[in-house]
Amino acid sequence: MIEKIVNSIKNPKNPAIIILYILTIFVISISYFIMGDSLLVVVESNSSIVNRLLISGYAFFYFTVYSFLFIFVLKTLFFLLKKIKIPFTEKISDFLLISFIPTILILTFIDQQLYTLLGIHINSHLLIQNLSQLQREANIDFNNIFIFIIIFFIFSFVIYFLYRILKKYVNKIPNIIYLLLLIINLLIQIFIILEKSQKLETIWLYMLNKNNYTYLREKIELNYNPTEKITLKNKKNILFIVSESLRYDMLNEDIFPNLMKYTKEKKCIISENHFSSSHSTVGSIFSMLYSLDSYYNPIFEKYFSQNQYKSSYIMDIFKDNGYLSYGGFASDINKFSNDVINNFSYNINFTSKKIYAKNANDYDIHIINWLKKNYNNHNKNIPAIFFMFFVSTHYGYDYPIEFEKFPTTMKTKGRILFNSTLAKKQNKNDLFNRYKNSAYYTDSLIKELFDVFSKEIEKNELIVVFTGDHGEEFWEYGGYGHASISFYNPRIQVPLVICLPKRDSEKIYLSSHIDIFPTIIDYLGGDMEKLSKFITGKSLLKDSGENRYIITSSYGFPVFDKKMVALISTNGKLWLEKISDSIDKINEFLILKKTDINDVKIDEIPINLKNQLDDFKKNGFGRFFKKSK
Repeated sequence: MIEKIVNSIKNPKNPAIIILYILTIFVISISYFIMGDSLLVVVESNSSIVNRLLISGYAFFYFTVYSFLFIFVLKTLFFLLKKIKIPFTEKISDFLLISFIPTILILTFIDQQLYTLLGIHINSHLLIQNLSQLQREANIDFNNIFIFIIIFFIFSFVIYFLYRILKKYVNKIPNIIYLLLLIINLLIQIFIILEKSQKLETIWLYMLNKNNYTYLREKIELNYNPTEKITLKNKKNILFIVSESLRYDMLNEDIFPNLMKYTKEKKCIISENHFSSSHSTVGSIFSMLYSLDSYYNPIFEKYFSQNQYKSSYIMDIFKDNGYLSYGGFASDINKFSNDVINNFSYNINFTSKKIYAKNANDYDIHIINWLKKNYNNHNKNIPAIFFMFFVSTHYGYDYPIEFEKFPTTMKTKGRILFNSTLAKKQNKNDLFNRYKNSAYYTDSLIKELFDVFSKEIEKNELIVVFTGDHGEEFWEYGGYGHASISFYNPRIQVPLVICLPKRDSEKIYLSSHIDIFPTIIDYLGGDMEKLSKFITGKSLLKDSGENRYIITSSYGFPVFDKKMVALISTNGKLWLEKISDSIDKINEFLILKKTDINDVKIDEIPINLKNQLDDFKKNGFGRFFKKSK
């Protein structure tokens, strides 16, 4: 039977189909060469012609193997159906073989764009489990899915037309074609074995046979049950402002004149090196509210999905001390982070409320108005946290035309569909100026907030925090945006301003999102010894010393896909990948990259940085996870 099936592939009745598959493989290989410039950035490889030829060859090999495997499986199935005399088996077989070609072409196209933006493939568990989050982070507009349906039918028509031509003129496939395919693929296979290159990860069919997508969330349990009650001796209102995708170099008088003026007048704390806990919104906001490293978030989400919601210990402290909390989000954060949104006494997500807004900055206006209403109705004798999340600085970089301080020819944001035609390196200056304009507009929103809280500001009674959830890269290191896994500073270094009434200004050299609320609780007279038992953050009012390091995590670490984190300290930065799939007493990490704190490559790891890595492996990582026996 097998011999007959192999012969039917080698000498098919309809050779046009085999020729179509071979042409498809060549087209896909060429597409990988063309896309190599963007794909290789994700695996930290230069986009030389040699490297682009390599990934093109890798694609040729894997698509050849899987294509002929698919043909073999389908032929086997219909051979058996034919034996039991099922009618039209030959025609159905040909139809499926032909229709699979546009499917594989479109899947490959989608995967290339997805990998460029997020560093993950279409067969990733992370994509399946966190579709809403990734849709938002990558600016993917799934409402326009009909575009892909149109593309599919166009591809199908072209392929069918080509098939009819080939069927008319191709009667037999010369054996030399099979021989050449065999030789080419053997040579590529030998090269793959010898090189064992990370560049292989750019090919989604290669990743099908890798155990890279182990889904561990159900295996990991928390060892976390805060019970300590903490009294806040002083109580003041807190205005906590977060600007979406705002990188550290935006904090200057040219872009944020109102905020910088306030910062000088109130002698605020400014961090010189403040790092987000993740390059995604969900991990960052989680770390702000829980004062835990962002890699705990997937496990907290698991408990939420099992109706075992674990609230933020930080927010519970404020609640126990009589605080109300208001969370105004111009983004649909509750779609992908229910454990975060439920911590507020009152909250709103305007994008999830189906409120129409032409541009993202309109949502920011909505939350300003929402805050004004709630603040006016709020009992001023009750302390409160007002948490505001602005979205104008997210991709699209929206602002009213009167805030176009920095010239740009890109007058409309467009709507990105995977790789938008706007999101190209040649548009860098225009995009970056739109970004700065949106930040300049955000400063005007902050001024509106200061007007709302003017009485408390005049009395010097208001705590103010300003930061970004994560950064945004504009090709400084070859990539764009923030969604794909990368720990270069433009993606993870953000501003931090903390204004504490009647306290002098201070420069902080190193900080993280996990430190913000511990600093506020310390200032309000909370017991830091009790608090430190259940958080990973530190108070910035106390000197942490040179041994302090912070952690920035990739999407879903440690339970999905690439299990990557960055360890950052004054001694340098290490990009790490967790080796094992378990939470061990000593967790091993592979060092992928080593730099100083400013992303300059270093040859040797300083001894202090080695010691910090050892501490992270033994004591730091998974402190609140139950360890494997």
